[in-house]
Amino acid sequence: MRDHLRAVLITLHIAAVVFLALPAPGKFMIEKEWQKPDAQQAFGALAAVLGVPRATVQARLWDLGLVWQDLRQAIAGPLQPYPAYLGVTQGWAMFAQVPDRSGRLEVHLEEAGVWRPLYISQDPEHDWRGSELRQERLRGFLSDFSWRRRKGRFPGFAEALALRAAADFPEATRLRAEMVHVGIPEPAVLRAHGRVDVGEAYFQHTVLLEALR
Repeated sequence: MRDHLRAVLITLHIAAVVFLALPAPGKFMIEKEWQKPDAQQAFGALAAVLGVPRATVQARLWDLGLVWQDLRQAIAGPLQPYPAYLGVTQGWAMFAQVPDRSGRLEVHLEEAGVWRPLYISQDPEHDWRGSELRQERLRGFLSDFSWRRRKGRFPGFAEALALRAAADFPEATRLRAEMVHVGIPEPAVLRAHGRVDVGEAYFQHTVLLEALR
């Protein structure tokens, strides 16, 4: 009897966790989110595959999203105390679609009047302080500059980098931190060329190092 009860409880636990892990439309069931370029591009690609108008795809997905949202809430609502008790709640949503552009951090240093790259995200040849800049919490901080394009804290971040560069490179005169546009190609294109398309900087902040020493 005890083994049967244990089996039932384990099954219920797995079912609850699996269901709660299924995607929730959440904030993405908002019309302005569906009008963004990334979402419209995704609808267009799906419409091309199905051979139907994009407006039809968008309308059908909207109706389906509403049905799924109501169904999930009806089942997940009573289950919410369970993940809270276990401490496995998630307060943020996954991406609704994959964007075709992002941004990457680049840090450049001036020495004897010549600028050189010091750190470029995902570039092993320019990886100054890479273990710090790739740290999980810092990557979350940097997402404000890449995906959401929030500039407010970027100058302070650049000045924090400058403090470290002033100590690491006593002869350097200036540090420039910038966020650069990066296009995300299709997987086949990325495999063929092994690189992404890099555009111009959209955030940039330069710091004099002498005053920091």
